[in-house]
Amino acid sequence: MPAASTRFADRLILLLGGALLVATLVVAAINLGDDGGQENAVTEDTNAVATDTVTIKEFKYMPPAIRVKAGSKVTWVNDDTAGHTASSRMGADIETETIAKGERKTITVPDKPGTYDYICDFHPYMEGRVIVE
Repeated sequence: MPAASTRFADRLILLLGGALLVATLVVAAINLGDDGGQENAVTEDTNAVATDTVTIKEFKYMPPAIRVKAGSKVTWVNDDTAGHTASSRMGADIETETIAKGERKTITVPDKPGTYDYICDFHPYMEGRVIVE
């Protein structure tokens, strides 16, 4: 093999190896930032906050659980880098449609007291809860 061809092959191998290394690092960084929703999981009603506003930031609903009066209005504010929703897991009791970055959506919660769990349609590991009293 001529010297020029050998240099080209060596450079190609280095380039492909570098690209593979970069891709591996990117995937690792993404996975390190994804807690699988465990930190945001809603498990107890005792941690619910009495508020009518939920902020979405860093792919989490904050606070993850709220308490409101039956028939009241709740607003979700998207301070995140991606679009999100707040959608009931069962039925259509909580449904905001897509909330783009920087937008807010307000809905009227059900008149019936109860616990309404919701997720983001795009990021189902994001979990929240509305406790209607």
